[in-house]
Amino acid sequence: MTAGMPGTGIGGVFYLLSAIIMPLNETVLTIRGKSSIARWLVVIRQLVIAGAIVCGMWLLGMVAGLVFTEFTAAQPIVPGIAREVHSHIVETAFRVNIFHIAPVIMSIATLAAILTLTNLLRLFVRPYAEKA
Repeated sequence: MTAGMPGTGIGGVFYLLSAIIMPLNETVLTIRGKSSIARWLVVIRQLVIAGAIVCGMWLLGMVAGLVFTEFTAAQPIVPGIAREVHSHIVETAFRVNIFHIAPVIMSIATLAAILTLTNLLRLFVRPYAEKA
């Protein structure tokens, strides 16, 4: 998890997964006749927000990967280097790198571990009932 990167914490991943599941739930409600246009507008709004978060995460990963690649493969400044750097950026900009994938995988793994642990605790730990 990276501090300051939206959507990569367990709360952000929970929100993204919830926003992705919302249309499925609303489709079931529509089939049952319990949905409305207003409810679908909320679903669409949440999907747009989730999409913006995913795009932001992807762009930040792309920029971080490019910066990391450029700094590790630094070359002396020579005439024509701008053309080479531009072609390198175009060539590597949309290639998936560890900066795209690692925060999301770690957040999903953390969320899965917490949800598993809380459900296991729910099975074994019962609330204390006070005697009156």
